[in-house]
Amino acid sequence: AQKMGLAENSAATIGRIARLDATFVSGRLPGFLIGWCGGLSRITDPTERRDAFEGLVLAIRAAPESVVGARDRVASVTAVLNAIISWHLPRNEEECAQANVETPYSPYTLNPFQNTLASLGTELKKIIVDMSVSLGSDWKKVLNRCPVKVRKLLQNHYNL
Repeated sequence: AQKMGLAENSAATIGRIARLDATFVSGRLPGFLIGWCGGLSRITDPTERRDAFEGLVLAIRAAPESVVGARDRVASVTAVLNAIISWHLPRNEEECAQANVETPYSPYTLNPFQNTLASLGTELKKIIVDMSVSLGSDWKKVLNRCPVKVRKLLQNHYNL
């Protein structure tokens, strides 16, 4: 198993704190959201990953304006989107080394969301849909930052 680094451990810890007190985390989201999302996208341990993303959902639900009303809302939404899309990347170490959402022409494929975590997948989908609606015309700016594979996934899996 791969050891988690500081970013991944911090992301998992923040997620667990948000599971206990979402308003504590949500009130501070503008200061660390982009970094948190970067750490979230690199967590490979399934339990750590689930806990961290459950916390993300709760924190965003507690204060959605922290994301869509941020100073650079396109960057904030893109960070959240990339973290969520990381669920669709391969999870074994060899494939993970080759794949990330910023390598649009690499040989990886995007996988469907895990059935065993369907309720979390549903919540993450709602967050993506809500962000797209809240951004209005700025949603296209987010999509323009996404590789073709990600845009296809958003269209086919998330109906966006």
